[in-house]
Amino acid sequence: DDLDACGGWVGVTPDSGGEPVYYYTLTDAPPFTMGCFGDASTYPVTVDQCRSLYDACQDEPVVIETVHGSGPFTLECPCWDSRGSNVEGQEGTPCFLASGGNCTGALSTSGGAGGRVVSRAMVGCLAAAAVLFV
Repeated sequence: DDLDACGGWVGVTPDSGGEPVYYYTLTDAPPFTMGCFGDASTYPVTVDQCRSLYDACQDEPVVIETVHGSGPFTLECPCWDSRGSNVEGQEGTPCFLASGGNCTGALSTSGGAGGRVVSRAMVGCLAAAAVLFV
């Protein structure tokens, strides 16, 4: 798991002429495809570096619900940590992801995620869109 916060890493690809390049892969975990822009000179892009590039990452998280559970999610923030969360202060894997029962909806910072709730229908659309890329 050498992917950075953008979902990229440095390595040799079939079309890189034997030279290491920064590239993105499809994964079964967020960000699924490309989360943010990186390159070989900035690898690995940290979650904090990624969050500093997007104003939306500073927004109050919403609570989303799926068949797996509910938890905080920051809309329009493409920066993901190794647990599959894009919320600053998330203590573990978000419960809205399929996590085998090992999840938390808790935030380690005050303020919480008591804001808007995103409907299951919307999350279903997001999940369906993600499947198209996997």
